[in-house]
Amino acid sequence: MAEDKKSLKLKRRGAKARFTRHSNGLQMLLDNNRVEPEVQSAFDKVEQAFEALQEAHENFALTLDDDAEFETEEQWINDCQKEFMELQITVTDYCSQTSPDVKTPAEQVSSQFEMPPVEREASTPPESTSAPPPPDQSPDTSPSMAAARCSFKVEKPKLPKFAGDVRDYEIFKSDFIHMVESQYGKRDAMTILRSCLVSRAHDIIQGIGSDYDTAWELLDSMYGDPRIVADTIINDLTKFRPLKENEDNRFCELVNLVRRSYNILKLVGKKSDMDNSHMLATIERKMCPNDRKNWFRYQETEKQTAGLQTLLTWLNLEMKARIRSSAPLRSQSEGRSANVNQMSMKEKNKPAYSDRRHEDQPPDRIQRQHRCWYCKTDEHWIDQCKRLTSMGAPERLKFFKENRCCFSCLKKAGKNHFMANCRRRQRCPEQGCTYYHHPLLHMEVGHQSENESSKNNVNVATTVGASLLPILTIDIASDLQTRANVLLDSGSQVSLIKNSLAEKLHLTGTRTRITIKKLGEVEEELETFKYKLPIREANTSKKHQFIKVVGVPSITEEEAVSVKDLADQFDIPNLNRDSGPVEVLIGVDYPRYIVGGKLKKRKNCIARKTPLGWVIFGGTDKRTICVNVLHVAVQNPDLSEFWRLESQGVGCQCQETTKLTKQEQIEEEIIRASSQNKGKKWEIAYPWQRDPHELPDNKSQAVKILESTEKRLARNPGHAEAYNKQIHELEEMGFAKKLTAADIKNYEGPVHYISHHAVVRPEKKSTPLRIVFNSSASFQGHRLNEYWMKGPDLLNNLIGVLLRFRENKVALCGDISKMYHRVSIPESDQHVHRFLWRDMDEHREPDIYMMKVVTFGDKPAPAIAQTALKLTAEQGESTHPQAASVLKRNVYMDDICDSVRTVDEARKLSAEMDEVLNEGGFKVKGWISNESDVGDLTQGKMKLLDEIAEEKVLGVVWDRENDTFSYKVKLKDSVMRSATDGESQEKLTKRKILGQIAHIFDPIGFAAPVIVRAKIGMQKLWQRGYNWDDHLSPEEDAEWRLLFEEMKGLNGVSLERCLTPPDAQGKPVLCIFSDASEIAYGACAYLRWQTRDDRYETRFIASKSKVAPLKALTIPRLELQAAVLAARLYKSITEEMRL
Repeated sequence: MAEDKKSLKLKRRGAKARFTRHSNGLQMLLDNNRVEPEVQSAFDKVEQAFEALQEAHENFALTLDDDAEFETEEQWINDCQKEFMELQITVTDYCSQTSPDVKTPAEQVSSQFEMPPVEREASTPPESTSAPPPPDQSPDTSPSMAAARCSFKVEKPKLPKFAGDVRDYEIFKSDFIHMVESQYGKRDAMTILRSCLVSRAHDIIQGIGSDYDTAWELLDSMYGDPRIVADTIINDLTKFRPLKENEDNRFCELVNLVRRSYNILKLVGKKSDMDNSHMLATIERKMCPNDRKNWFRYQETEKQTAGLQTLLTWLNLEMKARIRSSAPLRSQSEGRSANVNQMSMKEKNKPAYSDRRHEDQPPDRIQRQHRCWYCKTDEHWIDQCKRLTSMGAPERLKFFKENRCCFSCLKKAGKNHFMANCRRRQRCPEQGCTYYHHPLLHMEVGHQSENESSKNNVNVATTVGASLLPILTIDIASDLQTRANVLLDSGSQVSLIKNSLAEKLHLTGTRTRITIKKLGEVEEELETFKYKLPIREANTSKKHQFIKVVGVPSITEEEAVSVKDLADQFDIPNLNRDSGPVEVLIGVDYPRYIVGGKLKKRKNCIARKTPLGWVIFGGTDKRTICVNVLHVAVQNPDLSEFWRLESQGVGCQCQETTKLTKQEQIEEEIIRASSQNKGKKWEIAYPWQRDPHELPDNKSQAVKILESTEKRLARNPGHAEAYNKQIHELEEMGFAKKLTAADIKNYEGPVHYISHHAVVRPEKKSTPLRIVFNSSASFQGHRLNEYWMKGPDLLNNLIGVLLRFRENKVALCGDISKMYHRVSIPESDQHVHRFLWRDMDEHREPDIYMMKVVTFGDKPAPAIAQTALKLTAEQGESTHPQAASVLKRNVYMDDICDSVRTVDEARKLSAEMDEVLNEGGFKVKGWISNESDVGDLTQGKMKLLDEIAEEKVLGVVWDRENDTFSYKVKLKDSVMRSATDGESQEKLTKRKILGQIAHIFDPIGFAAPVIVRAKIGMQKLWQRGYNWDDHLSPEEDAEWRLLFEEMKGLNGVSLERCLTPPDAQGKPVLCIFSDASEIAYGACAYLRWQTRDDRYETRFIASKSKVAPLKALTIPRLELQAAVLAARLYKSITEEMRL
């Protein structure tokens, strides 16, 4: 079905391409004023192409099951139909103007409505003596005078068009009856009626043949109901956004809307629906306060009764006054009229949609407006203008407002073009923004929404110059009374604190992720914390104030200043400014500390009185501090991985296809083509998508990062020793090589240096500190990872691997040792993996090393490692088919998991897999099993694991002694604190709650009844508008703490790993259950076995749950959703399991 759907979509795409080609060809004929037969012939081809497109779309639409997807596709074909209808109208108008004597199908009707001629020569007798005189000629006007005054023909009146707007229906109907029914019979009138209806209105009368009366009955029932018209009109008035002060243009829009609405309701006989006190009050609420004052003053002055007619009179008078007093409005209108009158006929006939960039512009602006009207050039578009993109968002918004631009397409708006009707109108793509505007106009309003990922500039200082930074010393009112130097930085959008100070003060914060941009365009992502810091002016007993700060490794280096000299210069007896490093930075997120206060000036220096005391800054003879941090981006939690794990096993098949995309197939072929097995070790080249010779020499960057890494390691000698040891282990094991001077001199290929730093994880007993290489570091706009293709995702399905691990009695699990480092790379790729190290000796030049193997952190590394493993398995298929099959299907990342029936099978299988892996250069640290006898073949390897009763297998806790899966739920400190802790209690936020929920890894779904309650609670928090760091109300805080206490009960829950009972016989029965409620739905699966003593036993396989969507659905629909979930779970289980 999925293949048919894809094929039909490709056919539709081909039909759309043909339609576009013919449309473009027709447009070219129109632009070049070709003769009518050519245009008509080209239009026939366009019409045929559109009919073929409609047919292809209908065939494709039959394959769509999802309502939302169907609506999206219907909107797409509606847009295509609109494009065709506009082209049809353009052709009709063109033919009527180029050859008025030749009747086109539409002209055969419209020609009947030609108005009496006004052009008459004195010598030419009139064609009909019964023709009435011209409307502008009085009976006493001589023919010669008429001829002198009128030397042109009046354009024939157009037939009215109706596209389905109920506001226009009554006018359309009366015009049509007046123009058509008096001259034509019902059969011909039906044909003309079809040509006058477009879009949805035309679809309504399809299929009724020539029944003219029935057509009007259908149209009346759909568009002629006065109640529907009244509801629509009142809705227009209700939705109109209230006016603000000095919005003269929108005031005119309101006047026109009220007047038009009243006229339409009067026409349909529903005048009373608007002429009442309720609607009068509604209109008054749309005015700004000053307008309402003027309106009420008018009533008192004129002694008028408040009513709609009185309001309309005042609105018209006020609108005229504003138009006359507004020079820009008047001059703009005059200029536009002049341009229209001076246009050539070709410009008038040219459709506005001939260029997608100009599809929303009025005709008088298409020809003369540059792509970038700001620079007056066609070299780039307005949204790519560097002069604009270099501005801040508030400056850009002000600029576009002043130039009366459309906020969607950024074009200068015309008479009938504004954001509400712009065809390029779309919602802002920035995460969390619900407004309709161009991304260049996106900015924070009020406080920054926590739902948005924000990038904050932190301009600490310039490089070198004669300036003194605004630094002062403050008291930090914590349990440990201490002082700290604070930098007040108006160029920073976020406040910072050094990690060392936060640790010293024993601050507790919420975990967050930041991106730090340093010198040389180096970007580094860090896991850090956001703290709440109590501060106050030094040497005072003032009440402390709280600010929120983000922890970073460093802010600035030490700067020595003379407090006495500065105090004497400004006559400030209590200047608090100590020597030493800056440990806190306050940005513009707390403006009260930066601006305002008393000022004192001395030459280029300024002293300012702030809430934290006096601060001095400006020009001095001293050098400035160096820059450490230039850019900090605080990232919000990424939920995509959480939802991806939640949907494993029940995802839509069209999204979980086992086939690779065309691009992934190409990338896999490139990786496989470069692979060679050299001496029982695979060598695979990196898949380059850019020329590596374009990489710049970034050794200077590598040196600076090395110095930074050495400083951090020097604070902990144990970490420094472990780091140095791991570097040398890389060299000893052949994973890295120290380059000699000759090696460096003789190599002429591309060279690049990768930085490295330490990641400390105390919870890891085997490797609490490990080296991480950063191939994503930016240098002069170049990132090594961007030069490579990513390669295909070759990982097996996690749920499938776990299910097969549970099938049989004897479980077998192994971990491939240093999997990435077992794959070699060619020399040309090794030299772009150079790195520096000097054994923590800062007094000598660093040695140059290069990686000889695949490096963890490289974009294509997972694909290369998995390809090497699969090639190894393919090599061993002929000798050890079972082992090869396990290595192909039952490996996830570097973990091998399988289950067999007996211990002997496990021994044989582990030995065979060792042999197969050895042929590819891979090694297993050791095998573990629930049966201790299996470990005999490991020859003493993995003794540490044998002593541990519990082991994590693919993230699931496995108790090998009892052969059960269990949970380890550990509540964080912020959750464990009870309400009795008083001020020490840390209030819950949406971020903390999600962090606690995400700690429970449950791919099988055994804890789904508990976790679904947390999902429902998160959905409610989302509905109530909580941002990520907003504190919950006391009631909701208590509810969540109670739920987390209940979650601790999962620590006592376990389930059998093995899905096969010891005395089972025959084949099992797979049982799937599904159910739904108004708030959630789910499905679960069990195996039902018959035992040898005619009893029945069941084993839980898996379950999945989802919360009901925010859009309310009926219970039957939710039950169907649950049934779909059950069907997908069934398919996943039957495809993955071997029982």
